Amino acid sequence: MNYTHLTGLFTTTNIGPAGANSKLHSVTINTKGAAANLLTIADAVGTIAVIDTVNINSQSLIYDIDTQGRLTAASATGTGADVTIAWQ
Repeated sequence: MNYTHLTGLFTTTNIGPAGANSKLHSVTINTKGAAANLLTIADAVGTIAVIDTVNINSQSLIYDIDTQGRLTAASATGTGADVTIAWQ
């Protein structure tokens, strides 16, 4: 299992090797965002999830899904959360 740690606001950030399919295991919100912060997880096909990091009631979201192409993440609006994305 691999992981990517991200914090603050960021534009589309690549996760994993270029062009390779991955498995998204989980997204962990280590510290919540503020002011309507959203975390978007996507692959080459499209959006997998848009996570409200401010009002989330769970610390870890388990996905365990196969993705098409490289995973990406983006954090927009307000104050970005501190997150860890586990992937394979």
